[in-house]
Amino acid sequence: MKKTAAAILLALCLSGCTGELPRAREIEGMDLVRTVGVDQGAPVRVTVSTGRERQSGGTDGPALVLTQDAESISGACLAIQGQSGANLFYGHVEQLLLGEAQARQGVYAALEYVLDDIEMRLDTDFYLVAGGTAEAAISAGAEEEPAARLEAMAADGGLRSWCAPRTVGAVLEELLESGCSYAPAVVKTGDGQLEGWGYGLLRDGRLVGWADSEAARGIHLLNGAVEADLVTVETEAMGTVTVRLVGGTTRIRASFDGDTFTGLSIDCRVEANLAEGGARLDQESPADTAEAAAAVEAVVRARLGAALSLCRTYEGDFFQLARRAGMAAPWRWESLEAQWDPSALVWTTSVTVEILRGYDAS
Repeated sequence: MKKTAAAILLALCLSGCTGELPRAREIEGMDLVRTVGVDQGAPVRVTVSTGRERQSGGTDGPALVLTQDAESISGACLAIQGQSGANLFYGHVEQLLLGEAQARQGVYAALEYVLDDIEMRLDTDFYLVAGGTAEAAISAGAEEEPAARLEAMAADGGLRSWCAPRTVGAVLEELLESGCSYAPAVVKTGDGQLEGWGYGLLRDGRLVGWADSEAARGIHLLNGAVEADLVTVETEAMGTVTVRLVGGTTRIRASFDGDTFTGLSIDCRVEANLAEGGARLDQESPADTAEAAAAVEAVVRARLGAALSLCRTYEGDFFQLARRAGMAAPWRWESLEAQWDPSALVWTTSVTVEILRGYDAS
């Protein structure tokens, strides 16, 4: 009942029907918080960071980073107000970061704080910090402004086939509907910068595992979200060939033997351009390009398998596969829902890669 009520409230918020607007505030004397981090503390630790331009009409300067332990997130945010010489405003928060330890303990408190707070927004990007704390991730990037770095990563999402932003609203909605979701992960590099690193898998409101490398790319293929992924293969006729995956669609259906659910049917169709290797595509024979396409199809199939295997390993429908299969055949939904078990998931995969033309940077 509580989850149903929360889901209804979330839907209303996503549609803009909040019923109440924040009170007007003077811009002067106000610091605009851009990044919020939550870690385990006593029992919770909150870190906030402003941008270099700390006031909408104010002076540029170093990002202000403040940290506070408290009994709750709201308590920590209130206590942080006393550390700043200006009023902290959370209506411009662009990123919410959770440290790994906190995420393994639970993500609901942080996500629902954003849902409930009158200033924060559900379109805030949500990140998990792999192998570290949100405080360290935010503090390490303070000189270059962590919000700017994460914002640049989000803008380049189409070029990052292993990590793309997801919002608090999207993740929370999936958790309330199915109990599972996934969120992008960042790591702190040796030079102190933040870098995208796959995804964290969330089940029952807790981090249970990671999807990196090929599995993360498989998630993008499942969602049809490929814009600039590179695949390098060896072919007999053309030698080493690199193609750029520039588009794709994946259809997910449930297979039945009578009334018995037997698994998922995954149909993935990908468009690709020749980026390197061989002669120009129009000079290659159909047999040569077919050989290259077949080699790329094998890579795509392996990436899809790596992502799907995570559902079986961690016993969760992280990518909303049941919902997508149910939408393809709504008359089968009751039977599918009754038999759905991610830990025993089986699937068949059909992959088609079409190499359309040679890549031309101009």
